[in-house]
Amino acid sequence: MIRHPIVWLDLPDPAQTRAKLREDSDQSATHARMMIAAWDDLDPAGAGLTSAEAVRMLDDTRSRTEDPYPTARSVFAEIFGDKPAAKSLGMKLNAMRKRVCAGRTFDGRDARGRLRYWYVTGNGETDESGETNLSNA
Repeated sequence: MIRHPIVWLDLPDPAQTRAKLREDSDQSATHARMMIAAWDDLDPAGAGLTSAEAVRMLDDTRSRTEDPYPTARSVFAEIFGDKPAAKSLGMKLNAMRKRVCAGRTFDGRDARGRLRYWYVTGNGETDESGETNLSNA
């Protein structure tokens, strides 16, 4: 596509669309990195937590003088505006499932009913690009 004639005709600039896509992608990658850090804070052993368990852990420790999950609390406040509802958190995790970010990714194993235990996999090693979406590979 030739950009200058399009701009000359007062049509939307295709370069601005690319910039917007790049900005949106950067925000998505930032959220993925933040959520992985939050999950490391809540589940350092990597055993897996449901989204409801994660929210409950934050609720149960809210009144403590020293917060045992400061990273998770600040990440959730940044992404969700405060403490997320378990369903919202689960939907966000599902959207990030299998997306590799800095060599790590969210995955989940199904349990009874509609429960899913979320955990972070990977060792932190990346390829040249640093990010890949495994669902498209």
